[in-house]
Order: sequence, then C-alpha cells, then structure tokens
Amino acid sequence: MKEHEHLILGCLLHDIGKFFERAELLEHYRNDKDKQQGYCKWNEQGHYFSHKHVLNTLAFCEKLSECIPELKPDEQQSSKNADQNWINLAAHHHNPSQQANNYLEKIVQTADHFASAEREQGDFYTKNIHKKTRLESLLGRVSLEEHARENASFLPLTSLSLESQAIYPQLANKLGMQKQKSTKGEGWLSEKNLVEDYKAIALSFLANLDKLQNFQSGTDKQKLFASILRSLLSLMEQSLSQIPAATNVKHPDISLFDHLRITAAIGEGLFLYHQTKGDLESAKYKDAKSAKWKLVCGDFSGIQKFIYKITSKGAAKGLRGRSLYIQLLCDAVSE
Repeated sequence: MKEHEHLILGCLLHDIGKFFERAELLEHYRNDKDKQQGYCKWNEQGHYFSHKHVLNTLAFCEKLSECIPELKPDEQQSSKNADQNWINLAAHHHNPSQQANNYLEKIVQTADHFASAEREQGDFYTKNIHKKTRLESLLGRVSLEEHARENASFLPLTSLSLESQAIYPQLANKLGMQKQKSTKGEGWLSEKNLVEDYKAIALSFLANLDKLQNFQSGTDKQKLFASILRSLLSLMEQSLSQIPAATNVKHPDISLFDHLRITAAIGEGLFLYHQTKGDLESAKYKDAKSAKWKLVCGDFSGIQKFIYKITSKGAAKGLRGRSLYIQLLCDAVSE
C-alpha cells in the first residue's frame, strides 16, 4: 500500500472505535496499560487515560486486516515510515507519536479537527451519555422563522433498510427518551442505555465484514484498493448512518458515517496539497487560511421535464425509475 492509501484508510476508520465502544465489543485492549499509554490521551487533572475508544479502533483495524489480508501492513518493510501504517494512524489520532517523521499521524489528527469544526461545541455530559444518545433528525430543526425551532425527533438506532420503522424519525417520548439537564447543558437521552441496540448493529456489521468477497490480489494494486474501499464504505454507510458521531452535544445531528467519510476527504486533500508543495514533513497542517480544497458544484437542467414526461399507465414506476436515473447520473458525474 502507498502512503496515500494508508492515510485515507487511517482517516476513514479513526473514530470507528466509538461504534464498538458503545456496543461493548472489541474491548480486549481497554484495560491494557501499555496500550493506554501508547494510544490514549492523559488527563492531567483527573490522572487517568481518556479517549479510550481509540483502543476499540485499534482492535477493529487489526480484525479488518485479518479479514482482508491485502490490507495487512508489511511488517518486513524496511522504510523509515514502516510503523506509519493505517492501523497506527487511525489509533493515534488523539495522541500522535513523538517521532520526527509522524506527519501522516498529524494529517489524520488535523483532518479530524477540521471535520469537527462546524460541530456544535457543547459540553453537555452525564454518565454513559455515549450509550444513551440517538441521532437527532436534522429536518426537525428546519424553520422559516428567525431561529431554529425546538426539536424532539430522533432517528431509530438501526442499520439502514427499506422498512418504515428504520427510516422515519420518531418523537423522543415514543423512543423512551427524556430531556435531562446537567451543570453543562441539557439534551434528550434514552432512559436506559442502548448497548443492546448498538450491539445488534455491530454484530451484523462484523458478520457482513466476514462475508466480503475474496479480492483478487493479482490485479492492479490501485484498482484493488479502490475495490476494497468501495466495499468498506458500503458496509459503513449501512451500519453507521443513523449513529451519532458526537454525543456530548445538545444536538447530536451528524452521523458517524458522515464524520468518517468527510474526515477521509479532508485528509486526502491535505496530503495531496502538501505532497504537491513538497513539504509533507514540515508543513503547518492546521493553517486554515490557505485554500487547500475546492468545492465543486454542478447542475443538470431540464430535470423536471425529463422526470415528469411519463404516461399515465405505470406512472409511479416510471417516476421512480427516472428519479433513480438522475441520482445515478449525478453519482457517476461526481465520481
């Protein structure tokens, strides 16, 4: 694997440990003092290691490399950056190593910070909040008035499916949630922890991971990595789209899947920008004043005319088909 690929995968998986932490799975490193010291942040005031979800991230990444041998880092590699592989990059994002050549770790950490920049910076917290929080429905806050309205609608904690109970938001009281206050704010939390719901999704995710096709290692390595990445993204979208990325905020309305993929996009942009400038090892990655990314927008004209130019017979099926065609066309052009 190339540096570029290690960086993308490290960014994409950096916070996936939150998913397994809430499901209480892949926890075999959480009480390992050596692992805590190597990967977790040290809290000076409380004298304890925090951000232990990185240990779940580490455990998952190791499992993924077993499921897909083509991703396993080459331990025999003699490069000076041999330990700067995607597994360590993902697990070190809160506590980068002190090596002089740890620029890939710094890029992952910076991409995570940039991806979180527009997240509400609330400090609402109560015990086990990460196991009692659901993803808030963003549309529930839309208002034509000056201020966003009070929202009490949340998405079901489940994998994506076409069943109505897995798609439509529900009112908080119907989901067994109550508004709770702490000294640092207030928010809607489930009366009981949601470990079993998280565990059901996580076990399904791991089962699907084991069923992934055997990738043809003899094919072009760039195409092989792209194929693996597409498969992984599909599984992550199915399982992580209705799981909140952050839980210590009043409005947990950003999914873990969106946070992970946006972090990967930002990280890849950072890498390519500084690679082109030739300053990967010395760059100030947190410089937010330089234009390192461009947002490309596009539009198709005549969509309404195309979609609604249908006969009355089979109109519903024709409408769905043409709408799907437009969606696929947008996806293909952006790709």
